[in-house]
Amino acid sequence: MSAVEALAAAQGGLIALAATMPIETIQKTQVALQSNGCQNQGAASARAVAERLLRDNGFVAFYRGAGVLSAMVATEKFGYYLVYHFCKSRLAHAGGGALGMGSNLVLGYLSDIARLPLTMPLDLLSTRMQTSTSGSLARIFNDVLRTEGVRGFYSGWQAYFVLALKPAIQIFIFERLKARLNRRAGRALDASLSFGQAFCAGALARLVATLLCYPFFFARISAQAGGRGGMRSVMSKIWREQGL
Repeated sequence: MSAVEALAAAQGGLIALAATMPIETIQKTQVALQSNGCQNQGAASARAVAERLLRDNGFVAFYRGAGVLSAMVATEKFGYYLVYHFCKSRLAHAGGGALGMGSNLVLGYLSDIARLPLTMPLDLLSTRMQTSTSGSLARIFNDVLRTEGVRGFYSGWQAYFVLALKPAIQIFIFERLKARLNRRAGRALDASLSFGQAFCAGALARLVATLLCYPFFFARISAQAGGRGGMRSVMSKIWREQGL
């Protein structure tokens, strides 16, 4: 059953990517501009970036690197859910019962870490394609290999150890909100929420998790888009030049 769920997760990830990739391309391009020292806030605004992409390359610019990004998303979702459900079933069987919330969060974090060796190079290549016009996937791949070596495909790796916490943070906040809402309604703490309550609680949990992890997302994109030095130097440069 875990393979079926993993395939469903990969399919869902691809559908979401098709809808959100233009926004992601704009966001990554903004981060790249800011990390490369663009002082003109207007030129780095979402509207200015979108207009420039549309003017220079047309609508297809928003989907530059879609192939490699799709491969990354599918591998990420499939790998995460396959590892998570496989390990969860084995641990539950060995322990003779369902896992607690703490165990689920730790398992979710480790499952996200486990897929990184495969997905990080794809993530870097897709980011380079989205934030530059330096050529095809093959040319970008060869440029990274020639100038940075194999290590270059893992630029910004330190940030992933924090970013992998995002799903766990999101689940933790959602479960706390769910328990609070059920307690107010006089229901069992693990009772299902209504669609509206679940949507609002999920959106709020995702918002908080995103805000907490965003500095590391920003630093990761900066490093992947061509930042030099380790993660500490990238974050120090961002702090020094742009502040919080």
